[in-house]
Amino acid sequence: MKQILHLAKSYAHDPKNWLRNIKWRCPKTISSKKHIFVVGSPRSGTTLLQRILTVHPELFSIEGETGIFSYQNIFSRRHFGLTESELNELYNTSTDIVEFFDNSIKILEKQNLGKTFVEKTPQHILHIDFLIKHFPNASFIHIYRDGRDCYISSLKHPNVPQRRSPVTFARYWRKCIKSWEAVHPAPNLYEIKYENLASRPESELQNLMHFLGLKLDARQLDPEYISQDHRAKRDEFKKLKEPINRSSCGRWEKELSKEGLNIFLEIAGDQLSSLGYQFKAQQDSGGNA
Repeated sequence: MKQILHLAKSYAHDPKNWLRNIKWRCPKTISSKKHIFVVGSPRSGTTLLQRILTVHPELFSIEGETGIFSYQNIFSRRHFGLTESELNELYNTSTDIVEFFDNSIKILEKQNLGKTFVEKTPQHILHIDFLIKHFPNASFIHIYRDGRDCYISSLKHPNVPQRRSPVTFARYWRKCIKSWEAVHPAPNLYEIKYENLASRPESELQNLMHFLGLKLDARQLDPEYISQDHRAKRDEFKKLKEPINRSSCGRWEKELSKEGLNIFLEIAGDQLSSLGYQFKAQQDSGGNA
């Protein structure tokens, strides 16, 4: 009931479709597809990981996020870059959001882009229990990063609303981590630490691709191929143009103020500690964020 009330409030601005939105968000469909879902908190490396994966010839995606399992009006967006006529056909032939998602991917598959779709929407981590239930054959990859670095990185990203304060971001980061912790471990769930990926990309990707039942393709480590994405032209995604490296690790030690650090530790210190992050610079941090 709580979920239904939340949905009703979210779609109140569109009376024409709000009942349909609620119905589609309470699906009966159980997908048999082997999609790959990449989730994480904002600025944790989800875009980089999406690109690394989709360089592989058997994997494909779209340049961006679907956001399809978040609480948004399903019937007011241009999903997957499909045409209006294609979407209208899907709306008329699908019974709920899960079937609509699978039917949309079927259209993309006909373009011979690859065999398995990689869905990347960071905030879908907050709906991970729903996704696991309705996509039991899918693989779920959580990439996580020191939340303090995530916050510093978010300050230059216009599409991260939680960046407005350390309090807001720390609470959201903690919520993302706790959502994953509530379902992990499970056979189809995989964790990858951003700092480890940055330090030893080849071995980390070898392990990840083994989990997915695929062999690592050398091109997945080559910035020439990773950067073949329109987002690489934007400053907030400039890492797509560089060899995988640690240059953005530990930025919080110089750029996060002592006040901001203490706020973050008070709110999300337990989660930072459980993930193995240290507080060594607590007394020396002197940034402005």
